[in-house]
Amino acid sequence: MQRWGRHVALWGVVLTVVLVMNVAWAQAPAREKLERLVIAVAPLGWDTNFSWLQSRSGMLDKRPALEYLVGIDRNTGAYIPQLAEKWEMAPDGKSWTITLRQGVKFHEHWGEFTAKDVRHSIFLISQPESVQTDGPLCRSFMGIGKNVSIEEAAKQVEQMVEIVNDHQVIIHTKVVAPELVDTLSAKSDLVMESKARWDAGGKELYNQRVVGTGPFEFVERKVGSHVLYKRVENHWRKTPEYKELEFRWVPEGVTRLATLIAGEVHISDIDRALQKDATDKGMKIIPGKLANVGH
Repeated sequence: MQRWGRHVALWGVVLTVVLVMNVAWAQAPAREKLERLVIAVAPLGWDTNFSWLQSRSGMLDKRPALEYLVGIDRNTGAYIPQLAEKWEMAPDGKSWTITLRQGVKFHEHWGEFTAKDVRHSIFLISQPESVQTDGPLCRSFMGIGKNVSIEEAAKQVEQMVEIVNDHQVIIHTKVVAPELVDTLSAKSDLVMESKARWDAGGKELYNQRVVGTGPFEFVERKVGSHVLYKRVENHWRKTPEYKELEFRWVPEGVTRLATLIAGEVHISDIDRALQKDATDKGMKIIPGKLANVGH
């Protein structure tokens, strides 16, 4: 993923990609409106439904279903409200008060998003087995050592993440952390997941599906083949234009180009060496608007 080096928003989230689009499809008459948007990408190396057992690049196929506390403006890179309506750092830089959006529901009837889910999500990324890119950073914020048990990590997170009420939480940190807002944002890895779902089935249940509050709801994952989503009607943030979204894993660059030209997929990541072949066939390159590394 890092080799793509740009950002583009497809469904209200920021992805680190450079994509090539079929112009003929993009300009098709309204009466031929597409029902399923198919995106061909090289396999991520993390073909899993777990958000914390993978690196940041493995989040590509989960972002449609999962949301963050803080969003990112696709044009400016500015922090904007998402599941958090506002956030404020204490004068000492060692705690942040987060006010949450009310009335947001998890997929599959797992209830309303609340402060308990914030604490739980911080636990998931901070627990000892987490290999997520921001895992070590979150553990340092929480004061979780290298060799602690999962039970000890859970207790530490419970102490550090103070629940004021259902819609307000105070995140305490062991160190001064003026950059915590970036860790909470869609540029990073802390996605919000359901505590009620964890209580109902734990890791085994999480392995089956990706469940969040995002504008697309998980349908299926066929390891080595594809991930399929369906849109959430009347989503609180934005209802997608397409009924379905499919990520199709296509390892070879020439095959991705061929499927794009043949119209089997609508958007693809294309190797730099093949991009002229794509544009010669009428494809359009869609570059990102944001730099790969933001400060």
